[in-house]
Amino acid sequence: MDVKLVNERYGIFSLVSRGLLSQKQSAERLGLSLSHVKLLLRRFREGGYSKASLYNKRQHPAWNRYSDRIRRKVIEYWQKNQNLSISLITDLLNAECETKLHLTTVRNILIETGNYVRSEHKRKLPINCNSSKTFGETFGIGFCSNTWLNEHYIHLTIVVDDHTGNIIAGHFMNSNSTYNTMLILREVIEKYGIFHMLCVDNNSIFRVVRYGNSRFFNYKDKILNGDNFTEVHRALNDLGITMAPYNPAYLHLKRGVISTLKFIKKSFIISQTSHSLNNTDAEFQEWIDWYNARFANYAPGCAKAFPNELLSAQKLPEKINLEDVF
Repeated sequence: MDVKLVNERYGIFSLVSRGLLSQKQSAERLGLSLSHVKLLLRRFREGGYSKASLYNKRQHPAWNRYSDRIRRKVIEYWQKNQNLSISLITDLLNAECETKLHLTTVRNILIETGNYVRSEHKRKLPINCNSSKTFGETFGIGFCSNTWLNEHYIHLTIVVDDHTGNIIAGHFMNSNSTYNTMLILREVIEKYGIFHMLCVDNNSIFRVVRYGNSRFFNYKDKILNGDNFTEVHRALNDLGITMAPYNPAYLHLKRGVISTLKFIKKSFIISQTSHSLNNTDAEFQEWIDWYNARFANYAPGCAKAFPNELLSAQKLPEKINLEDVF
């Protein structure tokens, strides 16, 4: 409470206690109701007419106050990495301590302890795709690269489901190559079966894009028309999986993949302290499970549970050996 206000009330209540001022007159001077003045006067008398009795004092702890352990955890996360946003600290605490903290509570704890600084990193939830009718009908693949771990240039590849927004697979790798991409696709097929469609961009891993404007090469019509199969296209074609570009019908899926990559940067990469690619990738596998349980499946009409196998996929036939395909 403001010291100036306490001093004003103390002077007026001292006059009331001496009989020099009525309770009604003191209420008018203080701008309070008569019942409020009577309550304050009773507290003033019970406190021995001391100024300290006029300060607001909580007689019992708040019913919704979190334990000191939770408060120490908030400060610990903040001191570990001050680039973390309030929303990210809240998500990490809820996952670790199994609580339901609100981001406003975390912010207030940091303000009370003098540790709050507004973060420049804003976390935005991924854009919801939700156009496919069933889980596993259509997947989208996306890439991003940067100097994240101790200034080393690394690459991230993820596969996202169109219906639920779940991250089906994802890995940090040292190169964005055909071999690494085929390893991720094989992981998806081994775990879930043969899905229907994979949406891709114009990366040379998926499509041979040539325009015939070179002065040094004369390309065949098959290559100029985009009919020449890459290794990834060939492998998917052998399994009966359609590979399609992000045409206007699937632009929402491309936006969803891009927003998921941005979310990974703001939530996972920014909190990383390890400089090892293997350790980071291992932690990312655990983060994917947390992400799928926490943020995916939030679209209306989506199944809340994450299926162990694709609802619209075919089981891998026994006669197909993935060693021969990939």
